[in-house]
Amino acid sequence: MKIKISADSTCDLPAALAEQYGIDIVNLYVVKDGVSLIDGVDITPDEIYAWADAHQTTPKTAACSTDAARKAFRPLIENGDELLVFTIS
Repeated sequence: MKIKISADSTCDLPAALAEQYGIDIVNLYVVKDGVSLIDGVDITPDEIYAWADAHQTTPKTAACSTDAARKAFRPLIENGDELLVFTIS
């Protein structure tokens, strides 16, 4: 059994650091102009900041789907690992 650390993508942890320490990242959604974008995949933090500055507002966020959470955590649980999960909420 291992203790696995997981965080949602809003922590903005650099990929190299997450990889170095074996931290799993679960991507959340950023909703801007009514469009859901996968944080860190479809949109970067710099793009979010630029959009927010240009529109003088902050885009909304949305949690990952239950299927995405299940996909991320099930293998760890089935392996008998303990989970420490950091989320925006």
